[in-house]
Amino acid sequence: MDTRPLPDDLLEATAQTRALWSALTPERWALLRARAEERVRMLAAVAEEWERSGRRRRALETVAPTVHWSTYLNWCRCAADRSGAAWERQLDVRVPPPPVVVPADVRASACTLRLLVPGMSYDAARERL
Repeated sequence: MDTRPLPDDLLEATAQTRALWSALTPERWALLRARAEERVRMLAAVAEEWERSGRRRRALETVAPTVHWSTYLNWCRCAADRSGAAWERQLDVRVPPPPVVVPADVRASACTLRLLVPGMSYDAARERL
């Protein structure tokens, strides 16, 4: 469980957002939140351009030429289907699994084996370890 105090701006956040915040490092959270906020700004700019031009795809190409149509549609679905503030709806809620911890003696043995027999296959190394 995360022991960091919950920031004031997350007090009104959804439970899913708070759980995501506690599962991530501060650096990763800042990156995810910045991306989500940028998506919200981009969606608003596309909507504004769409109103002006009348063409949704053209609006996306004008506002965000590097964003694929399918990605844009996914962001629109997230904005419509998820709960919470606009930026919360755009959060990438996937959390990678924690890395597998390899004991130091196994790592040292594997490195030594690789140095002694550089061309050894994975199966042969696994058998020897």
